[in-house]
Amino acid sequence: FHENSTRDSIPRGLLSVSRKQRGAGFNANDEKYHTCCGAHVTSCARFFLGFYIFGITLDLLRDFHLVKLIIIPIIFIGVIGVFAEQRLPLIAFIIIDTAYAIALAIVTALGLLQPSTRQNSSDRDYPSRNQDDRSFRQQQEGRSHMSTWNWSATSVINLALTACFWAFLAISLIWKYFIFWKMAEYLKDRKKAIKSARKYREPTHIASAPKDERSHPAYGESEMEAAQKVIDYHNSHEVTMEILT
Repeated sequence: FHENSTRDSIPRGLLSVSRKQRGAGFNANDEKYHTCCGAHVTSCARFFLGFYIFGITLDLLRDFHLVKLIIIPIIFIGVIGVFAEQRLPLIAFIIIDTAYAIALAIVTALGLLQPSTRQNSSDRDYPSRNQDDRSFRQQQEGRSHMSTWNWSATSVINLALTACFWAFLAISLIWKYFIFWKMAEYLKDRKKAIKSARKYREPTHIASAPKDERSHPAYGESEMEAAQKVIDYHNSHEVTMEILT
């Protein structure tokens, strides 16, 4: 038997059917689709989106502005991407919501940096009628020292608490977007596996084989059995050619 000629006469794609089928396998419960806490990415994404919607609802009820309604279409896209498990809307939600969060952080930071309006109280900015300039300056210096002491004690604590809050918020946002992106990768792999499975279930026409020996599997017959039939046909055809020659 001429093994090399037999292998050359068989289509290259047919010889690698089993290899491609093994590579196209998809396991939805694979460890790479789970988070560090053991939950699946789809469950975590739904939890984060539900918590996000709850927070946005409370914010709208507390301080309603028409400008804040722009978040509603963003949430709608996120619901389609996460709960309907659609990859493109999910990626669009990640991009748009990230831009919205960055813009909101910039606006909040600019609002905190603006100097507070000072009250025009006569007893604090100007001396009273019964107070001379010297006593007024001493009073202002005492208040200056007191404000310096307050800054070194209370303001540092407030600054540390604010920094911890913003750090926690940043980590939460990064983790949320990481979960959403991981779910997008999960949906991508699942779609790729489904497309690959449909591709290899289609009948493959071989010109040199008769109609009853094509690689289309019969009812109840696996694809590997159909492929083996074609290989056996080519082997017998090669033996017949050798006998005739």
